Amino acid sequence: MSKQQISEGRNWYVVHTYAGYENAVMRNLKQRIESLGMEDKIFNVIVPTEKKVKIKGGKRVEEEEKIY
Repeated sequence: MSKQQISEGRNWYVVHTYAGYENAVMRNLKQRIESLGMEDKIFNVIVPTEKKVKIKGGKRVEEEEKIY
C-alpha cells in the first residue's frame, strides 16, 4: 500500500488554544482519545516545535521552540 492510499480518508485539523497551553491541550486530547477509544479515528496529536541553539550566560543551550 502506498502512502497516498494510506492517507486517503484522513484529514488534518488545527486546534486554536491560548499561548502557553499548547502542551497541556495536547496531553488532554491524548487522554480523551484513549478514554473514549478513538485511537482508530485520531492517529496523532502534535505541537510543532524545532530545536534551536541559544547562548545563555556564555554557554550554548539547545531549546525547543514552537513553530508559529
